[in-house]
Amino acid sequence: MLQKLSTFDLINSTYIAQSIYTLIKIDIFDKLIAGKSSSQNLANSCSINAAKLQILLDLAVSMDFLGQKDNCYFLRKKGMNLTRAVNSWERDYFTIWAEGLQSAAAQTPAWLTQDMNAYETANGATIWEHYRTNRALGKSFEKFQDRISHLAHLPELTKIIQLHAGERFLDIAGGKGALAFQLAIQNPQAVGAVLDQPHMEPIFQEHALEVAEQAGVAQVTFIVGNMLKHIPTGFNTYLIKHALHDWDDESVCTVLMNIAQTMDSSSRLLIIEGVKQPQHKDNVLMQARAYEQAIWTCGKLRTLSDFENLLQRSGLKIRDMQETNVFDLSILECIKQ
Repeated sequence: MLQKLSTFDLINSTYIAQSIYTLIKIDIFDKLIAGKSSSQNLANSCSINAAKLQILLDLAVSMDFLGQKDNCYFLRKKGMNLTRAVNSWERDYFTIWAEGLQSAAAQTPAWLTQDMNAYETANGATIWEHYRTNRALGKSFEKFQDRISHLAHLPELTKIIQLHAGERFLDIAGGKGALAFQLAIQNPQAVGAVLDQPHMEPIFQEHALEVAEQAGVAQVTFIVGNMLKHIPTGFNTYLIKHALHDWDDESVCTVLMNIAQTMDSSSRLLIIEGVKQPQHKDNVLMQARAYEQAIWTCGKLRTLSDFENLLQRSGLKIRDMQETNVFDLSILECIKQ
């Protein structure tokens, strides 16, 4: 579908996205949960110009986010997904796009000639520094990642990743432990741990309580650490999901070498990442994802050859590769050379 967009439609889609974000920002979709309303009443509730607001509302109607009847506007399903009442990834993705990525994309010409990524050029800080200081935006990013993980990633990964009784696994840079807890619930005889930075520990503990209430206590603990410095020993399976794409090749090699040093001949490492392959040449979503990653961080989406070279430098090799039904989610099973 995206390939069929004309140049004219492509340019106009940017106007549409900006207008929908603006309606999110001024809480129009949330205000309409209570029922239909006129543009004048909505404008009065926001202390803004009614005639200008109507331009955005009519555009939202044309895109089926809103409906209109008797000079009043009401929510359609697409619009409901952009409210706070619905725990959807779409609202948060609009926010991180409009308040961070859009300005980074505008710096693409400068990015082509500079060492720093476009996000840093646009916002005066790396994406992670920016999210630490702008907690509202940081929380939108975390919620977006969490929803995508639960809706798309975890169902795929828990179907594929099997753990045997007594197996010990470590989720590296595992955040609040979403993947680790799901694996532990599915494999109750396995014992898991999450390795991440100190600021993630209270978020992990909060999630652990949520899991315990819904599914019972799972055998997952939190280990404070930094994957660039040290990886704990004593695990059969090491996992790292959607973290390596945020880092440059040298940093990735450091992480992989740290993991390799803890492994023995019976250990395995599961790298869970999007892997660019020849068949993705005409996949617009994969190519756009590669561009987004490159302007967002100092990392990149990598090809299978890229991973093979980095693993070889780190003393590891690929034993198996499994695709999933998610376009940027493959599993590379790695062992020591």
